[in-house]
Amino acid sequence: MDGTFARFNIKPIVCTVLPPESGGWFRREVNTVEDLKGLRMRFMGIGAKVISRLGVETVALNGGDTFQALQTGSIDAAEFSLPFVDVRYGFDKAASHYYFPGWHQQSSLITMLINTKVWEGMTDAQRATINNACGDNIRESLAEGEVQQVQALQEIRQRGVKVHTLPKPVIDALKSSWIQVVKEESAANPEFKKVWESFHGFRKSYAEWRGLGYLP
Repeated sequence: MDGTFARFNIKPIVCTVLPPESGGWFRREVNTVEDLKGLRMRFMGIGAKVISRLGVETVALNGGDTFQALQTGSIDAAEFSLPFVDVRYGFDKAASHYYFPGWHQQSSLITMLINTKVWEGMTDAQRATINNACGDNIRESLAEGEVQQVQALQEIRQRGVKVHTLPKPVIDALKSSWIQVVKEESAANPEFKKVWESFHGFRKSYAEWRGLGYLP
């Protein structure tokens, strides 16, 4: 991250970590990969490239336009945010099927960006203060974020929404599509390739400890 932002004379400091997002709001159930074909779905970023390979027509919409588009039926589904946020936008009034997991966004890093010259001009104490404050905020956001989703899901169910887990064949198809998109992006963008290889390499090496140290 430091290397990427250094080209723009920016020092990045991760200051908040948000929980996973949902897999999306749907106006009808998704039981098979075939059910995705032909759907118009609000989706952004690399996730849009992935799911479009499964026959979904992705639509880039601003956050403020998404609810109305879903409610009026101009789109059939929408990826938006996590339960705590989604419930406040009232998506239960536009769709009755809420899917998990958020395969495309398992966390969000909210990052403070500081001009490099400003950062370098600070005293050690000033830099330590910022790092410590962001560290505290990360710990707070991790704890608070987990609790908030539990409460939000309870409220969503009370409003009559059916909360689903995406079927395994759909998850498997998304994974296969994801791998192909990553290969293409890596071939086209050296910086993407560097980031992906670092992330993927760590995840592979971490798998042993995850399997040994944590309950399944």
